[in-house]
Amino acid sequence: MPHNLVVITAALVLDLIMGDPVFSLHPVRLIGLLAEKTDGYLQRNYSNKKAAGVTGVLAVTFIPLLLLFFFLETTEFLPYGKPAVEIVVIYFSIALKDLVRHGLKVQRALEEGNLELARKRVSFLVTRDTGI
Repeated sequence: MPHNLVVITAALVLDLIMGDPVFSLHPVRLIGLLAEKTDGYLQRNYSNKKAAGVTGVLAVTFIPLLLLFFFLETTEFLPYGKPAVEIVVIYFSIALKDLVRHGLKVQRALEEGNLELARKRVSFLVTRDTGI
């Protein structure tokens, strides 16, 4: 089986078994926090909002990619180190089991005609205002 297929399959199986772990140091949460803090800092300190936005996107993209590169390079000498990092990155990125679980909760609330509950449950899937 090709390497990429093994890595992706392993990440999906891990997600289906464990779901998306909820903890404060979750990489996706940390990237979101980085984006929030970077945007706040840049919006306060840059007069040119377009430049602030571009700088923010670059920073929030570059820092996680730099960390990923570091982990891939430092684990390469370990048996299965690099594929393990790849599996974990994909696992933390997809959250398929939780996405389906939350989507089904929204569906049940809608089937019950409870629009307010459905909106509340959608808020777990998106960062937008669901009260409209």
